[in-house]
Amino acid sequence: MESKIKNIFKNTSLRLQIGLLYTILAFVNIVFFSVMIFENQSDLLIRSFKFQSENLVNLIQNDLNVTTFTIKNQEEFDLFRKKLKLYEIQNFKIYDSNGSILAEYPQTKANLENLDRSKVLEKIKEVGILDSGSIFKSRYKLELNEANFSVLALIPFTEESKKEFYLETQITLSSIQERLNQIYVFMAIATTWGILFHILFAVYVYKIIFHRLGILKKTSEQMAAGNLSARAHWKMNRRDELDSLGETFNSMAIKIEDTVKTVTRLNNEINLELTIGKEVQELFLPKTKVVKDFNLAKLYRPMREVSGDIYQFFKIQKADEECLAIFIADASGHGVSAALVTVVIAMLLESILKETDEPHLVIQKLSDLVGNRMQSSFFATAVFCKIHTNSTIEICNGGHNAPLLLQKSKSKIIEIESSGPPLGMIEQHEYKTERFKTESGDKIFLYTDGLVEASNENKELFGLERVKAKLIKENILNLNIVEELSQELDNFIFEYKDDVTILLLDIP
Repeated sequence: MESKIKNIFKNTSLRLQIGLLYTILAFVNIVFFSVMIFENQSDLLIRSFKFQSENLVNLIQNDLNVTTFTIKNQEEFDLFRKKLKLYEIQNFKIYDSNGSILAEYPQTKANLENLDRSKVLEKIKEVGILDSGSIFKSRYKLELNEANFSVLALIPFTEESKKEFYLETQITLSSIQERLNQIYVFMAIATTWGILFHILFAVYVYKIIFHRLGILKKTSEQMAAGNLSARAHWKMNRRDELDSLGETFNSMAIKIEDTVKTVTRLNNEINLELTIGKEVQELFLPKTKVVKDFNLAKLYRPMREVSGDIYQFFKIQKADEECLAIFIADASGHGVSAALVTVVIAMLLESILKETDEPHLVIQKLSDLVGNRMQSSFFATAVFCKIHTNSTIEICNGGHNAPLLLQKSKSKIIEIESSGPPLGMIEQHEYKTERFKTESGDKIFLYTDGLVEASNENKELFGLERVKAKLIKENILNLNIVEELSQELDNFIFEYKDDVTILLLDIP
């Protein structure tokens, strides 16, 4: 039960929580003070009832003792009865010392001899005025009924003969009952006023607090939905904390709107510059006609507008042959900084190829130049590969993901591991050129780490084995392999966090 109440409070609004708590406290408060006041007034009323009863009986007794009348004299008895009526006594009985009824009003037809006089005699023995000096007798006997504020009294008195008689009567103190009725009325008025006061106070609290909080909430929701021009509007003339909060909120909203406008403007400018940068970077990408005899299939997918990946194709003319040089590199980082590094690498590569085209020397010189120019702030991985007309491949891997050489006749895939660190990491490092004899139909697969290190929701990597499974298929075109890899990667990946480049070429 306790957990259910906690869940209700957690899932309800602050307005409802405070309203419910306030209602409970108001109810408890009203009931508590009503009961306290009623108990206090009831005690006072009972004390007053006892005091007035004693006084009234004393007054009646004193009045009876100075009254001269004879019970058998009807005229005197009527005067006696009228005197009692002044004390609001409507019925009574008069007993002698033996408990016999001498007179009663109103008259009844009961057989007086058959009455049980034992109880009457017991009461008579307890009261008396002729021998009032006795410590065993009281001047009168009272039985108080607090339920209806009535008094059953047995009052001794004397007449002319000095005999002691006993008046038994039931007196209802109407003034006490009226006072009790007044207490009920006052309690009803107090309770009604308490309820009305709490309702008025609740309305007041809602108006000065929750109404303004509701405006702030609605305005916040409008801003969250994209309406940055929304503002909290009410008469802020109370100058209290909520007015200060509303003014602060509006000031914050103005700053947010101005900031978003500035960010949007700058973002548009950056996007424009990135678009221009993308166009500039694409100028450094080679034309595919250079490798038209190699059935090139490629995938070039920058994570943003510009990429940290770059690839190049070169026709190298020598006296006795013409060979194809392939270069692929992946700069550290992403975005503009990585793109600038790739541009620098492309420009450095062109200057190096004027001096040498030996793969290990190209990678070594490029590494030294990158290290000197970038001051170890950036680095890159790279592969330089030469395919000779006699189907010999020379390749040097500088810290890059291992290129794959598929030997079709043997159904074998060779991973060409790195022979040194990434470019710019170690100065004057001697890289190594790997040489392979290939046959027509063999394939060379070059890629960046954005392919194999892509992950899904469960942090599982795409991995190299999926790539090998595509390459090992029989009679599948390069274009189909790359398209299938691209589709499978799209279905597998959760979010692209790196650039992806794939180059797949046939050996002619």
